[in-house]
Amino acid sequence: MSRISTGDWDAVIVPHTSFGKIPMSKEAVVNHLNKQLADLEAAIMELLAAGEEKKSRIIKQIEKAKKRLAAKIRDKLSEEEKTVNVTFEELGVDQLFVDEAHYFKNLLFATKMQRVAGIQGAASERASDLYIKTDFLLNKYNRGVVFATGTRSPIPWPRCSPCSGTSSPRSWPITACSILMHGLPTSGKSFPPLNSPRRGGYRVKSRFAKFTNVTELQNMFRMMADVKTADMLDLPRPVIQGGKPTEMVSPASEDLNAYIQTLMRRAEQVRLGRVDPRVDNMLKITNDGRKAALDMRLVHEAMTSGPESKINKAVSKIAEVYKAGNENRLTQIVFCDLGTPRQVKTLSPSPSRGKSQSLQRLR
Repeated sequence: MSRISTGDWDAVIVPHTSFGKIPMSKEAVVNHLNKQLADLEAAIMELLAAGEEKKSRIIKQIEKAKKRLAAKIRDKLSEEEKTVNVTFEELGVDQLFVDEAHYFKNLLFATKMQRVAGIQGAASERASDLYIKTDFLLNKYNRGVVFATGTRSPIPWPRCSPCSGTSSPRSWPITACSILMHGLPTSGKSFPPLNSPRRGGYRVKSRFAKFTNVTELQNMFRMMADVKTADMLDLPRPVIQGGKPTEMVSPASEDLNAYIQTLMRRAEQVRLGRVDPRVDNMLKITNDGRKAALDMRLVHEAMTSGPESKINKAVSKIAEVYKAGNENRLTQIVFCDLGTPRQVKTLSPSPSRGKSQSLQRLR
């Protein structure tokens, strides 16, 4: 970091992990948190002026956020001074180009849409760190911060005040996702989570799934964004057979249905606090459920796997593609991120003992 501050560089490339470790000064962090606190207080005053009840859910939510921010400020002020070689302000950086910007979404904001899947009001530490740094650069140099991403959902990005005509950097995500303007939560049936007291059957759940007035939303977004579609870029890419992915559905076996019932009973015990978290917990239960859904033999090697299981269907399809392309020596790529065999490394015989060493599994 000292080389960045002392050198005369046109650009410096820093990975996300290293960028997050570059500290801001305590004063800058506290000032930023105080500004966020003031924004929340202003939001409460606006809601009250608009006729919102003081005990309404959204105001209670903002009050909780205020308490969390106040606690952060107290912790930061009481924090012992650490020995830091160079802070971000001292690096001499005057502009940021952030690639893969979708990793920095989820800033703190208030919304009336409560308990709606897809709307997350909690703040991400990674996004908050970037927001403090970009806020510092924008205030000092008054120049833009460039975000780049190839994902289809850049809406949660911070700092879009020119679009909404307001001075609050977080106002545009609130406005763009507002149920009154562009956000439309939809209700549909979904299977309850394993830790739900209502075991079995479906329940109605609201999700943030649609936008209204899409043309207006696009116009607002493109006032600060340069969007390039795949057709505009015309990059070379392989053609999908049939024009779209082919889904293969495997029916649940009797063993799988019976195992799901055991998972629900375990989840109920965890929810009621009757199990030591070191013995069983929701993360373990969820992981066991993923394994069982893929192949019951991942749960217990004594289990059998029928011809209609996901793995056996995949094996049949892979073998079919292999035989069809074997004559032309074609290549296929198979992705599976669960239940894959661990790599085994054979160590060479020890020259001093002349005996082969045992195999070690790489964990």
